[in-house]
Amino acid sequence: MLVPYMMMVLCLCAMIVLAVCKFDYEELKKFKERAKGL
Repeated sequence: MLVPYMMMVLCLCAMIVLAVCKFDYEELKKFKERAKGL
């Protein structure tokens, strides 16, 4: 039965994508603040 394994992999991928998106968003905000300061 590969279904539970597939679900686990999908969840893991989703968590990684969310973590990357959150990190990118935080970096983007910092970059915008810096751009305003210049």
